[in-house]
Amino acid sequence: MVIRRKRVYVAVLVGALSLLLYGTPLLASTPADTLVVGTLQEISLVDPSIDYSFTGGPIFPAAYERLVTFNSHTGKVEPELAVSWDISEDGTVYTFNVRQGVQFHDGSALNAESVKIAFDRTMKINRGPAWMLRDYVKEVAVVSPYVVQITLKAPFGPFLKVLTSSWGMSIMSPKALADHEEAGDLAQGWFHDNMCGTGPYKLVSWTKGQQMVFEKFDAYWRGWDGNHVDRVIVRVVPDPTTLVMMLRNADIDIASYGLVSELGPSLEGAPHLVTESYETYTTEAAFMNTTRAPLDDVRVRRAMSYSFPYEGALQAYGGYAERLIGQLPPSLPGFDPNSQVYHQDLALAKKLLTEAGINEGSLALECTWVTEQPTGGRIAELWQQDLATIGVTLKLTEVNAAGGWLRISSPETTADFTITRWGVDYPDALSNLLPLYKSDLTPDKGGYNIGRYSNPYVDQLLIQASQEANVEKAVLLEQEVQRYITDDAPSIFIVAVPQLVCYQDTVKGFVYDPGYFSSFNLYNMYKE
Repeated sequence: MVIRRKRVYVAVLVGALSLLLYGTPLLASTPADTLVVGTLQEISLVDPSIDYSFTGGPIFPAAYERLVTFNSHTGKVEPELAVSWDISEDGTVYTFNVRQGVQFHDGSALNAESVKIAFDRTMKINRGPAWMLRDYVKEVAVVSPYVVQITLKAPFGPFLKVLTSSWGMSIMSPKALADHEEAGDLAQGWFHDNMCGTGPYKLVSWTKGQQMVFEKFDAYWRGWDGNHVDRVIVRVVPDPTTLVMMLRNADIDIASYGLVSELGPSLEGAPHLVTESYETYTTEAAFMNTTRAPLDDVRVRRAMSYSFPYEGALQAYGGYAERLIGQLPPSLPGFDPNSQVYHQDLALAKKLLTEAGINEGSLALECTWVTEQPTGGRIAELWQQDLATIGVTLKLTEVNAAGGWLRISSPETTADFTITRWGVDYPDALSNLLPLYKSDLTPDKGGYNIGRYSNPYVDQLLIQASQEANVEKAVLLEQEVQRYITDDAPSIFIVAVPQLVCYQDTVKGFVYDPGYFSSFNLYNMYKE
């Protein structure tokens, strides 16, 4: 699979003026053996069984590893702490051969029991990402010192990809768990603020609200031959303007998650910076509340899809984003390039509304957008103006993330339209389609089917796809789901959300992976 990216090039005139004003481009002011990562988001906890946010993206790959990982460039699951695995013919038993000679940061050894303890702990705590194990796993059993077996409740085709997730799949030290457990808390108190995994870097200090410092773990199983840094510092810079200034001044080596497309122009003009825009598996859509009139009528939903300012939405993202033609982003395995494409046609939208018995000027609807996703608000304003030309009134309501969750918690309080984003939990089409469109996965039941879309045929297809062991057959079922959903129009598909990455030109070895878009391949990165 090709990971498309857009390079932000500095205009010749801007570059020339920059050299005139600033002279020779700045050399990195951070130490050569240290990689300084900037993040806009505060890191609140570091327990891998509980964290379910993107803020942990820059830190968890430093300290923790999983049984397997996903390579978005090849589309393949690859070994990490497991060296190999077998899957039973019925797709319910996964047997992993655990890598030998691996140490945790406290010096204890990794084995099959470590895997069982980690997964059992996550399921017992039952918070955040635990559902990815709890909903599918019947039992985790130790077969021999370095063989662990996971038995599923029923076949689930993408389960191997589930184990590659950034959330809930890390293996932590059983010794640290035992040493720091208090009153049966499964060491949640200690792991809230401390880390002990098998990763290349170990946490040595954390000044909350400011920075975390990781140092090279000498006993790391991959070894330290070749080019690497000795230290990784993750620095919290909550103000975007300050983060941009620190990148331009070379006080930070690299930053990504939280760098929105609007910041792209402000990063231009510094000849020592490399700024690129990449695809992610994250999508932005306007989910329609299908439980009440008029959006329970497919003609009205299609009218709304034809009324939307798709080109304006792309401009709102500064030209970095790519239009969606269905629910899946083009880079996600299982994407269907043949889905119907809606385009803005206000005359057709007005015609469909008339056919649905809605008179011009009689329709008033509400749309919510999330404070933390301001581009959605600007897009909603464009849409509001276009709808007004066909006699539809759109009320815009801004909600923060917590308030937005309260609004969608019941169909009665859910707005007619909810503009928000969805990022996959694991790199598979079902991680997008299941929680958003399966009828029983509404927000009050652990899913994200905001509009309460319900279609028995779509449910049937999703179940068949989830239990299909043959990848090619599963993809065909997933693509049929996409075509059916697009025709049924329960959502307006806006953009595949881009990810800006900005780093000093002294940073080498960075490889972007949309499956882990908020993370960095820290072990392979170095500075020149």
